Amino acid sequence: MTYVEVHGLRTWHEVTGAGQPVVLLHGAFAGAASWSGQAPVLADAGYKVHVPERRGHAHTPDVPGPLTYQVMADDTVAYLDGVVGGPAHLVGWSDGAVVALLVAQRRPELVDRLVLQGDRDEVTLEHGAAVATALPNGRLAVLPGTHALPVENPDVVNALLLWFLAGAAPAVDWPGLRTGR
Repeated sequence: MTYVEVHGLRTWHEVTGAGQPVVLLHGAFAGAASWSGQAPVLADAGYKVHVPERRGHAHTPDVPGPLTYQVMADDTVAYLDGVVGGPAHLVGWSDGAVVALLVAQRRPELVDRLVLQGDRDEVTLEHGAAVATALPNGRLAVLPGTHALPVENPDVVNALLLWFLAGAAPAVDWPGLRTGR
């Protein structure tokens, strides 16, 4: 647990484990603690787990100006480039899922695997199914529950995360996106 500078902003983050990097992106009005059910399990499974807190959330201070998804995506790209040092698996929850998707759209070379939405998110299940269908090798797993499923039922979420992240190749094969590591 420490601070790093990201995009000129003092940013709080946790890093645990060793291995291929996984970046956990929290939801709105939350912080790294919202991933306390996943971070140790992923680290124990052989991943280097990064849990940054976005500007204006938890330990990371707010700054003047608007806090938009674009700003949060820019900060996440800077975190991947400057702290992680390259591509990672991105796992987003709530607003973190939106940020992860924007990062993957803008800088696909920084994303090995992407884990998108829950059944009670702002995005509809039909939209999630359409995204999964549009992606070569895309998959959709729907878990019943609330918007806070990673906190309320970490065992089920962890089992799916470990299964999905252990796959041999990225779930998408877009032009410019690396295939495999």
